[in-house]
Amino acid sequence: MLLKKLMTMRKYESINVDQYFEGVKEILDYLEEINFSIPTKLVVLLIFDSLPSQYNLFLKIMTTKDSLCT
Repeated sequence: MLLKKLMTMRKYESINVDQYFEGVKEILDYLEEINFSIPTKLVVLLIFDSLPSQYNLFLKIMTTKDSLCT
């Protein structure tokens, strides 16, 4: 149930980024308590995918930066 919630979470305009990340961290903490770990890269991808279009420039910069560094 928690994993599904994490995978379907979306950052809506009605909540600020801090509240959104607190929710993500809360779910990750609960999953860790039951010894269910999720790779960091997957968490980052889930977060990137959950952001609204107003974050597209940020996402473009972040993904381009990674490809330039490798």
